[in-house]
Amino acid sequence: MAEYDTFVATLEELSIGSEIDIMIRDRDTFQSRAVRAIMFSQESQESGENLWVMSPLGVLKDNKPWKIKILQELDEDELKDNRFHKCESFGKGK
Repeated sequence: MAEYDTFVATLEELSIGSEIDIMIRDRDTFQSRAVRAIMFSQESQESGENLWVMSPLGVLKDNKPWKIKILQELDEDELKDNRFHKCESFGKGK
């Protein structure tokens, strides 16, 4: 089972239980991917792959991984699109 990480300024930037476009990074290869996925909290009984949630500076936000169910891998050019980057509020005092 693959493990991924993602970088967010606040946990509120994650849409739990609904579709979200997000950038994830494979923890083994460090390859970034833009995906459409459904995320589940640590407490959820939903199946999925492990997703470690990190701050923009690489500090773990939680000691346990969240779950992610990847619905679709999106075009590599999408990696440039800001909607995939969930660290927008970092450094803006939010």
